[in-house]
Amino acid sequence: MEWIIAARIRDVIDTKLAQQQSGFRPVHSTLDQLLHLRAALTRPTPDSRTGAVFVDYAKPFDTVDHDRIVSAMREMDIPPHIIRWSASFLKGRQGRVRVNSKSSLPQCYSTAACHKEQFSAHLCSLSS
Repeated sequence: MEWIIAARIRDVIDTKLAQQQSGFRPVHSTLDQLLHLRAALTRPTPDSRTGAVFVDYAKPFDTVDHDRIVSAMREMDIPPHIIRWSASFLKGRQGRVRVNSKSSLPQCYSTAACHKEQFSAHLCSLSS
């Protein structure tokens, strides 16, 4: 089910993200950004000034706030049924830490998307 929802979310957000954004997008990479920077630096501009900002968030899946994701979905006009499903999917997420054969007690999380690659990537791009 995550793949279906991810595809629906992708269809909406890909048209709303800046063309230059590479993070959390298929067929985009750091190399794309480096090539854009190289082209900008070698292309003369009227004032010969070029600026660039590259942001790399450490552990983005671990810091995504669920409420922010749902708010961003509303702002981007994602269909309500997809918002409801995603909010339900994120609500009450639990995890444990296991070292060797010992496990911690379950912990509830209000941040972090599950690590289903496509679904999490789209959720992270919504919150940035």
